[in-house]
Amino acid sequence: MGTALGAIASIVVGGAVATVTIIGLVSGSVNSGSDNPGDITSPTINYGSTSSAAGE
Repeated sequence: MGTALGAIASIVVGGAVATVTIIGLVSGSVNSGSDNPGDITSPTINYGSTSSAAGE
């Protein structure tokens, strides 16, 4: 009887932890873009530009 209650309690606690974790991850990823929006006036940096190759 104690083993069954322990298993049920474990399932309930694990489900609660999983639910809180998923809600936290989803709300964090949804709200992250609006907290610090990008600056649309900043210049674009072309890191892969080949205009000046190394070794020339």
